[in-house]
Amino acid sequence: MIQLFVWVAFFPFIVLLADGGTTCDQKTLKTPAGLVYVGCQPVCKGPEPFLKVVTHKPDCVTVSYDAVDYMQPDINYTCELGTCVDSKCNPFDLLIGCWKPSSKPTS
Repeated sequence: MIQLFVWVAFFPFIVLLADGGTTCDQKTLKTPAGLVYVGCQPVCKGPEPFLKVVTHKPDCVTVSYDAVDYMQPDINYTCELGTCVDSKCNPFDLLIGCWKPSSKPTS
C-alpha cells in the first residue's frame, strides 16, 4: 500500500516535469584530434527563462549548430577550428577534417 501511495504521489510531478521541462543538447563532431564541440554553449529548448550553462571547453568548430543535422554520418567535411571566448567560438583560421559520428553501434 505504501508503494502505491508513493507512486501516486510522485506521478503528477514526473508528468509535469516531462511535459514542461527544459532540454539542452550539445553536439560534437569527430576530428583527427578527437571530439570537438559545435559552438561553445548547449542549445536549450523549453519554457523560458533558461538556466545559463557556462562550460569550460577550449576548442570548438564554427559549424552552424543546425547544419550538423544535415551532415551525413562518417563523411569527411572541412571545419574551421576555433576557441571558446565569452561563450562564442572564435575561429583562428585553421581548417580541420571533421565528421558526424555514426549513430549506429559498430560491431
